[in-house]
Amino acid sequence: ELPLDDLGWLGASIAGLVEEPGKLLALIVVARAAKYRYKLNGLLFGACIGTGFAMFESMGYAFQILLGEGVKGMNSNILLRGFLSPFGHIVWTSIGGAAIWRVKGAAPFRLSMVKDGRFWHLFLVPVVLHMIWNADFELPFLGKYIALGVAAWVVVLALIQEGLKELRDEKVKSTQAVE
Repeated sequence: ELPLDDLGWLGASIAGLVEEPGKLLALIVVARAAKYRYKLNGLLFGACIGTGFAMFESMGYAFQILLGEGVKGMNSNILLRGFLSPFGHIVWTSIGGAAIWRVKGAAPFRLSMVKDGRFWHLFLVPVVLHMIWNADFELPFLGKYIALGVAAWVVVLALIQEGLKELRDEKVKSTQAVE
């Protein structure tokens, strides 16, 4: 186990700078292979990858706690992580997926797309949220995590609306083309 002192001044917050780009690489693999073109697809693929990541991370923590504290400690950790899961990796990676699909659209994914400012404006949201999540402070009643989760969900709900507008606009175009 790596002591937090060895992580430098960022401490555990560095995970946001490492894990979010790591999950982005998995999303890029999907984006390169996927024929799907809508932001809603990016949100969905991101949520799936985030869920898988959260599951493996939780399994690692559970095993580590099982060895150190026993079954009771492991169960407590699993319950807490399960309760908080909709506020973390799942929603963060869905935002990352929307960021990719925002610049990709119907075109095949190219690495040069990540240079687009529209990608970075959106992708930095989960990076910053993740960094704050891991920051060395707490609020009563899990307040930090709930506040960060609500902020992330506000972004996701706005992206869902953006994605629905994208579908409505395409439907209008296709209807006009037929007439």
